[in-house]
Amino acid sequence: MDSTDAAELPLVSVIIPNYNYGRTIGMCLDSVSRQTYPRLEVVVVDDCSTDDSARIAREAGVTVLSTGTNSGVAATRNVGVRHARGEVLLFLDSDVALAPDAVHKAVTRLLAEPNAGAVCGIYEPVPLIRDSLVEECRSLQAYYWRETAEGTVTFLFPSICAMWRRVYDDVGPFAQCLQERAPRGV
Repeated sequence: MDSTDAAELPLVSVIIPNYNYGRTIGMCLDSVSRQTYPRLEVVVVDDCSTDDSARIAREAGVTVLSTGTNSGVAATRNVGVRHARGEVLLFLDSDVALAPDAVHKAVTRLLAEPNAGAVCGIYEPVPLIRDSLVEECRSLQAYYWRETAEGTVTFLFPSICAMWRRVYDDVGPFAQCLQERAPRGV
């Protein structure tokens, strides 16, 4: 992919769902702005946050949409897709920061393996903001869980996931009904 003219590369739509991540969304967006991949659009979909996270995203100069009513992360991702123009959709949670070459690696992998439906990233073993033991344990658990699932899987981790738009269109939107059945606080 290094010798390819940037205009020939697929446009990647980075879709970032957000709900009250004012502490981390700036770091997330900064990591996206430092990507080595040249063809990106960024769409932040705010799920009616009550903190300053939507303002932080707007001030970063990215497209910020609203769900209109608090609807959950699946609905938020689906709203982002409806407004995305890219051939590749990269879903990124607003409390995650990408390595500078993450998008480049994801697109390279998708181009090299045409039968792959999606590629998912792995969290770092430490959280963006290290302010509690619980947060540290959650990050470690998420990292090792994803690390052990490396390879071909029948599920995906949408917190850091790139897929061809055609795959999303074929499979259909994220299922919002699963969230509706989950007990509150889970």
